[in-house]
Amino acid sequence: MKLECKGLTAGYRDMVIISDVSVAVAQGSVTCIIGPNGAGKSTFLKALMGLIRIHDGDILIDGKSIMPVRTEHMAQLGIGYVPQLSNVFPSLSVAENLEIGGYAKTGASIDDVLELFEVLKSVLRKPAGKLSGGQQTMVAIGRALMGNPDFLLVDEPTAGLSPAIAGTLWGYLKRLAEQGMGICVVEQNVRLALANSNDSYLLASGAVRLHEQAADLAAREDLEGLFMEAELQGQS
Repeated sequence: MKLECKGLTAGYRDMVIISDVSVAVAQGSVTCIIGPNGAGKSTFLKALMGLIRIHDGDILIDGKSIMPVRTEHMAQLGIGYVPQLSNVFPSLSVAENLEIGGYAKTGASIDDVLELFEVLKSVLRKPAGKLSGGQQTMVAIGRALMGNPDFLLVDEPTAGLSPAIAGTLWGYLKRLAEQGMGICVVEQNVRLALANSNDSYLLASGAVRLHEQAADLAAREDLEGLFMEAELQGQS
């Protein structure tokens, strides 16, 4: 099964942020979306979830269009989303945060989530807002997993985290892919993303400038130059 968008153009009201973007995410693999700041990476995920206005293009699951995209229906369609900011309900306990994730679509249990994120077992009754950044991200991912999604969209999961915690989180995402889920991650840490992904897309100025297997892109000696070149392409 595959989640894909073709020629996706979207933005805020009449302002276009991403233009003619085509990306595919296959089950059982990790796809990373990388690019300079302001490239439209987070906007891309929001467009997939129907959180912003889509001007043109198509979004498909296993070749079948799901347009018009309705955010409230995405969980039923098998798509989970983990935003970068405000990704937990801070005053609710960890357990309550997880339970909320099962309201739209059932299929997983808290025990299933704790099997992956064992560190959360000891803080289930603690307010999520009192957790560390890494633990909050685990709660946010766990809440999305409660809907038993086929695809998981994750926005900047390692922002502000230590290298050790960032690596641990990526390990969890790879485990989910190995279990058959399709993972799409927007990531600021380019090297970390490429080291843990199967496929990669470089976005700049709201458009896909490069699509390569992650291992091939990571091996390129001109990787930093590619970012600069991609930005210049967008400005021309």
